[in-house]
Amino acid sequence: MKKLVAFLAILVVVGGLFADKFMDDYEAAERLLTQKNYEQAYRFYNGLIRESASRGFAAEIKYRTTQCAYNLGRFEVAISLLEKILNEDIPADARYAYLEPQVKFSLGLCYFQIGEDQRAQRYLDEAAELGGMGIADYLIRMDYKTAYDHLKDKEYPVDKLFLARSLINSRDPEFSSDIRFILTQLSEDVALEELVDFSRAEMQFFDQDYATSKHVFRDFMTKYPQTALRPYAEYYLACSYFHDGEHRYAIDLLGKLTDPNTNRVLAAHAFFIRGEAYKELELPDSAISSFENARIVAPNSMVDFYTTYRLYEIYREEYKEKGDEVALSMAKREAKRMGEIALRGREMRHMENLSRYVRGNIEFDQNQYTEALNYYREVTINAPSPDYATEEELLVYEAAMTMELLALNRQDNRESYNAAMTMPYTYFTIFKRDSVALDYGGDLRAYLLYNQADATYYSSYVRGEIRNTKRREQAREKYQEILDKYPDSYMSTLVKVALAWYKLEAGEGYYDAALAEFDALTNRDSPTATTKTDALVLAAYGQALAYFYKGDFGNAGAWFLNEEEYRNGLRVTVNREDASEHVRYNEIADSLIDRSLYWRATCFEALNAYGDALDIYQHIADAYPDREKAGDAWRKIIEFNLRGGRVDDAVSATEEVKSRMTVNPRVYKETYGYGLASLFDHYQRAGDEATAEVYAKKLVSELGTTEPIEGLYYRQAMEDTSVANIGDLRVRIEMIRARNPRSTYLPDPLFLLSLLLIEDESFDEAKEVLVELKNWPDISATRDRMPDISYQLARVHFQTEKYEDAITGFESWTRYYERGETARTDLAPFVYYFLGLSYFNLGEGVEGKPQVRIDHYRRALKSFEVIKESYSDSDFYTDNAETVDRFISQCKRNIH
Repeated sequence: MKKLVAFLAILVVVGGLFADKFMDDYEAAERLLTQKNYEQAYRFYNGLIRESASRGFAAEIKYRTTQCAYNLGRFEVAISLLEKILNEDIPADARYAYLEPQVKFSLGLCYFQIGEDQRAQRYLDEAAELGGMGIADYLIRMDYKTAYDHLKDKEYPVDKLFLARSLINSRDPEFSSDIRFILTQLSEDVALEELVDFSRAEMQFFDQDYATSKHVFRDFMTKYPQTALRPYAEYYLACSYFHDGEHRYAIDLLGKLTDPNTNRVLAAHAFFIRGEAYKELELPDSAISSFENARIVAPNSMVDFYTTYRLYEIYREEYKEKGDEVALSMAKREAKRMGEIALRGREMRHMENLSRYVRGNIEFDQNQYTEALNYYREVTINAPSPDYATEEELLVYEAAMTMELLALNRQDNRESYNAAMTMPYTYFTIFKRDSVALDYGGDLRAYLLYNQADATYYSSYVRGEIRNTKRREQAREKYQEILDKYPDSYMSTLVKVALAWYKLEAGEGYYDAALAEFDALTNRDSPTATTKTDALVLAAYGQALAYFYKGDFGNAGAWFLNEEEYRNGLRVTVNREDASEHVRYNEIADSLIDRSLYWRATCFEALNAYGDALDIYQHIADAYPDREKAGDAWRKIIEFNLRGGRVDDAVSATEEVKSRMTVNPRVYKETYGYGLASLFDHYQRAGDEATAEVYAKKLVSELGTTEPIEGLYYRQAMEDTSVANIGDLRVRIEMIRARNPRSTYLPDPLFLLSLLLIEDESFDEAKEVLVELKNWPDISATRDRMPDISYQLARVHFQTEKYEDAITGFESWTRYYERGETARTDLAPFVYYFLGLSYFNLGEGVEGKPQVRIDHYRRALKSFEVIKESYSDSDFYTDNAETVDRFISQCKRNIH
């Protein structure tokens, strides 16, 4: 297309060269040139060259002959004539110097036509005063922004045409009015009329007004039936049909353009769009054939690259939906080939990055997250500059980072969550825009933010318990940012599920609110119901959890879906090989199925339907042996057997877990340890110390640790949650301590013990436990719990009326835990309340020292006012506003 624009543009570089009549032949040649009869005009001009030298018009006549040769496609003849003008006529006669810029301009266009881009670029750049530099930007460098800068002040009509076309190719809707203005200015220029009309139609296409572009391109072909631009008009017309959803029409029109002997570049593009149309019609075999033809016609080109990318997508989708190993192999082949296509310079680096990205995706599909991360990191290791990178380069970078975060989240450990949470900050700092300015840019940014929010959310947990409330709140803000900035994105509905989850986690009193939000998404009669399958899968799971925590185990069990219910209710399958035209494979349902079944079994347990529960646990163990919950299911099988007195079956189950551990230690190592520890505990409780010690030694010899025994005692200890269980809890703690005095399983039971001792008003004993935790040798084991430990220790001082010590503890707490990464805004109002009470009680207890008492009341007042001013939206203030206000009033009275 660009070559044809250049082809016609040479007609208008020079206006009338002669003010006087030349010869009759010259007049005939001029008339024929005006009529675009280039063959006849060429004969006349070529016959005048010899005689023109003696008349002083040699260079001008050669230039006219060049115009005809160029428009006849005889570029070598045109180049020969132009170089004679430049190298012979102009040096010999200074009168021809005015032609030099025009000759260089034309030489640039001629060399461009024969593919010698370096020479073309040099000559066009040297013709800067005619706009050649801007046209080189457009034709060769394809840098439309710079082309605009170089052409915006030029007055030549051809420069204005290229200026308009640069704006069209920028695809920025803000320039629509400027383009229309320029094309209107040029509409009176007869020589440019055809190009102006074509550009008008092209503008409608790039504005995505496909209904209008279809009409305008049809009119163009009617008006110019013999135009050299007709095949391009037919191509744009077919693309307009394609984008308007009329894929069959597009395929029929494109069929006329696929002969590579007529126009190789256009044929390659036509094959590519036909492939796209077949893909939309869900005819993958026809799509593959068209894409294969496209890259055969144009190897080592951008068409080759994008067809290879499409082939990768088709094969990858086939693997994801059906688990076809042949398709996986083909997807890998195409992904690798993308990085081998021989493009030039910056394009090559961009394509290599895209190749790395898609190869990472293939590894991700196979749950090979470490391998996937290696590919993604090759892309994200160097952030692109927002000032110089193209939108396409930025899009690939964001896509790779998005998947890198998802892969880190899938690794499901604290370090990976922390890495995913912090990784995007640098990029967001240098890239200020809300998204890449391309289709789906907003969707991709929403997905990136969603993965970052997920990482932030999960990093706030330790052993299934929220330890960092500030981080959890940061995650909520990140989810909300997606709803605010990208309300129409695909992720927005998933965000609504995530925010409903916050109500679910708020605890008792909020379960009904969570259920209402999940129901608003899943209930087809709801005005806010979603049809997005991913959101429905997650919302159903959330609804089940809400019922479970509410204690409604019957409804919970019904909403924890099994494979059949996913198929019948949501028309999805969790097994790729079971996918069909009517039942789609769903990755989220697949990732949740083992957990959903596990929770369902737990519901049956709660309903005392132990046989049904055991059947489900066995189904998880058999059907999903490589899933996380398979290990937990085997734990339950071992537990059920021991509880039922079937010790031999428990031993057999433990041995089965051992055999599976050799293949998959990640899933089964802890479960095997659990089995050995459970058998140790069983025999020890039965008084069979010798057999118990056999299993303890097995733990050390086979796993190198007694940690599973510590974990077993830990779980038993954390079930002792009432004052009546303080004695049992102490026993469990000492059993853990006996195995390992510095066990990471000790701090939590010790903290639970301190809370029960406080509840029992055994403050001195509680203080001993809390001081032990405060000085725990392994800082990492108590870091997340330290805000609670410090608060409770200060509270013990308050309860024992040691107000000075309490004040020291509470004020230290506000310095360390009110702000920053470890902030605990949930505890802060409690801290300020007891801090205020400590000062108030000191004021009440001082006699005969009015200044000291007033100072205590002032400090108390300040603490109570902090609650009212900074934590007025907290649950604490909502429940205690009247008390806080009363103390504020009392402090003010006592001060005055």
